[in-house]
Amino acid sequence: MVHLEHGVGRYAGMTTLEAGGITGEYLMLTYANDAKLYVPVSSLHLISRYAGGAEENAPLHKLGGDAWSRARQKAAEKVRDVAAELLDIYAQRAAKEGFAFKHDREQYQLFCDSFPFETTPDQAQAINAVLSDMCQPLAMDRLVCGDVGFGKTEVAMRAAFLAVDNHKQVAVLVPTTLLAQQHYDNFRDRSPTGRYVSK
Repeated sequence: MVHLEHGVGRYAGMTTLEAGGITGEYLMLTYANDAKLYVPVSSLHLISRYAGGAEENAPLHKLGGDAWSRARQKAAEKVRDVAAELLDIYAQRAAKEGFAFKHDREQYQLFCDSFPFETTPDQAQAINAVLSDMCQPLAMDRLVCGDVGFGKTEVAMRAAFLAVDNHKQVAVLVPTTLLAQQHYDNFRDRSPTGRYVSK
């Protein structure tokens, strides 16, 4: 277990103690040199599970030592460094002008009408978000995630249509030959006259 103020200790069970004439439940943690820390149940928000590997091999901190405070300070500095690096990356990305796609709604609607299913609300939301990003003059930063069969391909197809309609090239990468053939067939069938799709 990890105590926010005292570091890594080992859970040794619950116990009942009397302090100041008040009896209460306490969580007992053992630290290096067999030191014990009793944490009242009202302070359990200061305790978290150890996530640094196998719990039985967790290095125990010394109560009253400065190793834990140094580790926390080092982690905070690392977080600041990573945050600064991310801010720099996002600032550089925001400073670059991206391509704003033009949205020919009539041609797009004809393409959408060829979709043999009704779009789900989540699918429609993802499609609108992706197309909105594509129409902005900014570098796009979006990832569409979903389980198998939840309609990610249609989101990709509509984005691909908008790109091709703006005279851009689209590459579709898939993990298997079978899926590549399925996507090729779907894109070819949905493409006006099939002329925009090639292997």
